[in-house]
Amino acid sequence: YTTILVSENVKQILEQYKLPNHVYHVVNLVPKKLKTSTKFYILQIEFDTLNKHLVFEGNSFHYSFREFEIRGAGKVEDRINSEDDKLLVEQKFEKKFENIEERIWHGVNILPEQYILNSDYDLYSYSVHGKIIINQFLKDALEKNFPNQILFQSAQLLKIKIDDAKYESKKHLSINTKLSSRLTYKESEVDKFYFAKAERLETSEPSLNKSLTQDDKFSKKEIELNVLFPEIFKNNYVNKKLKIKGYTLLPISKFYLQNEYADRYPETYKSVAIAENGVGDSINLILEKESDFKLKNRLFEFFHETGEYEEI
Repeated sequence: YTTILVSENVKQILEQYKLPNHVYHVVNLVPKKLKTSTKFYILQIEFDTLNKHLVFEGNSFHYSFREFEIRGAGKVEDRINSEDDKLLVEQKFEKKFENIEERIWHGVNILPEQYILNSDYDLYSYSVHGKIIINQFLKDALEKNFPNQILFQSAQLLKIKIDDAKYESKKHLSINTKLSSRLTYKESEVDKFYFAKAERLETSEPSLNKSLTQDDKFSKKEIELNVLFPEIFKNNYVNKKLKIKGYTLLPISKFYLQNEYADRYPETYKSVAIAENGVGDSINLILEKESDFKLKNRLFEFFHETGEYEEI
């Protein structure tokens, strides 16, 4: 099913429009970085309503591969008069092409030349990537009330058509787009501090005073990265006392700054990766809160798939 997480304010707008079969599920949302009393819901929409409300009579169809690397498309000669017919043709084409290319198992899409619909909803679910398709009226209401929060792309290439009279009548609907309440939240003071610090370092980072470095194996890298490694960490690294299960320590010359997590966790700005596991995760040191240069003598595991990190 197509699902989307929405606030009570978005729900208030959507409830004034005509939607296909759907359900709202209350969510106990616990934000990590913000405090808010606004309620949130998961909106669950019936699967692929765009195709379920398709008028088959007089329509023509073509096929295309779901795997983008495979080139090929063409007209479907079989007569398709229902959703069941469409599924049978898809199965026929998949069997026909299954031996042509190893990756064909992703399947074949049977698509209409145009989406002539027998309903007049303001929103439809679409099977391709679980997309949601809305009309201009709902788009205008969402953009007016939630500016710069939703990215819209044109669906004109799908050639969606509903009864002209029904569509034109929507212009005269009285929609209350004045929300009774706005999303209210309180930011974490700690996060605000770290965001400000990261922004400052990104725009005008002071240079490390070379006199603060020691004449050791780390000094060159400290000057390069503009950081100071903790003495305990350096001693453990040099004396091979630092062992992390599943990770390989990098040579000092390969230590690097990693700021990819800072948009979510600003305290990780200017973190230094010192070990990797070969599949994208790393072990990092992060800056002390009140310093622009000194790294904490604590190790953190950074998970590339989730964008999370935790101390080890």
